[in-house]
Amino acid sequence: MDDFLGQEEIDALLKEGLKEAEVKAAPSSSDYHHNTTLDQRKLDLILEIPVKGRVVLAKTRRSLSELLELQLGKIVETEKNISELVDFCINDKIVARGEIVVVDESFGLRIKHILTPEDRIQKLK
Repeated sequence: MDDFLGQEEIDALLKEGLKEAEVKAAPSSSDYHHNTTLDQRKLDLILEIPVKGRVVLAKTRRSLSELLELQLGKIVETEKNISELVDFCINDKIVARGEIVVVDESFGLRIKHILTPEDRIQKLK
């Protein structure tokens, strides 16, 4: 079973939250603490939504005949230079760029440029 929410499910959650925010009247001073706690719990739930991230090293276009000619050991060249930054994407939207690093025996990504939190949320809509 996939633990990740799809884009449609995330959009529905965001729309539901926006609708509630639009119809909610300004809280009175007695309701402020209750509403803040409730809003914080809603925010905490949204922040726990798992999303898929991926690092895109490079992209290439090949004809179907070239793809059919692939075999073990064959090198597929790309136009990306090894010194160029790679893209970090969430739900297929670029949110940061960085350089590949080695951490123990795994790959990692050192973030060099990142969108502001507001821009990241806007990109995910």
